[in-house]
Amino acid sequence: MIRFDHDLQFVTITNLNWLPVLNNDFHKQILLEAFGHRVKLKKVSIYAFVIIPNHFHVIWQLHDGIATAEGYEYSSASFYETGNDDLGFWKIT
Repeated sequence: MIRFDHDLQFVTITNLNWLPVLNNDFHKQILLEAFGHRVKLKKVSIYAFVIIPNHFHVIWQLHDGIATAEGYEYSSASFYETGNDDLGFWKIT
């Protein structure tokens, strides 16, 4: 593990009303691309994740100089940019 200012975080993100948005492979791919984008930009290191139809878990570590909210920024924006209202139901818990 590389040392950064931030500790590892276990994050759970759920869908509003626990809707099974992630049953759809298209939606799962959006999530994977969002993760990959943040890793490519060297904003975050992702150590593990699990995708479940109505939520997902990720163990990650934000890199130095990244505010906690910024770690979620791309993912949230990506879901809204798809134009699919279902993806706008995600919230951080």
